[in-house]
Amino acid sequence: MNTSLRFLSIGCAGFLLLAASRTGADERGGFAKPGDVVGYWQMIPMSAELTAKNVENPWPLPHQYFAIYANGEMFSHMSTHATDHTSASLDQLHATFPNAVRYAFDADGFMVVTYSDRPGERERWGVNLLAQDFTSGGTEFKAGDLLMSLDDGRGNPVYRRLLRRLPGGQGISSTP
Repeated sequence: MNTSLRFLSIGCAGFLLLAASRTGADERGGFAKPGDVVGYWQMIPMSAELTAKNVENPWPLPHQYFAIYANGEMFSHMSTHATDHTSASLDQLHATFPNAVRYAFDADGFMVVTYSDRPGERERWGVNLLAQDFTSGGTEFKAGDLLMSLDDGRGNPVYRRLLRRLPGGQGISSTP
């Protein structure tokens, strides 16, 4: 794979998703490293203009929360209503359910998510760590946010989500 900077547009003038670079970045951010994703996150709704660019939406629930652990475990809670999740509440939920979701970064720098209860199924995500605040397409992006782009298996982004750290969502341990 060419490791020079490649950009994939997610629509809206002036906003580009850094899609597949391990060596470069623009002023808005760059490809996330494994340590960048570790923490507690909440999905931030994007504008209708940007969500209309999604080819599919495999997870239509509007409120999504994630715990991503340094040991490769990942936990999510998705709901029709907002909650006041904290790192402790996500850890407690994670302890209640069997660990079925794992992630690792592949040689190209993509985050690959696998499910122990669905062998053979995997998701490949381009994950960008944003370095500065900006607005695009009616959505406010903040430094430190993760912009994740799901690959369809042929190199095309089909779904994007914006994650922002929960308050106190740094300093996660290697295990829940």
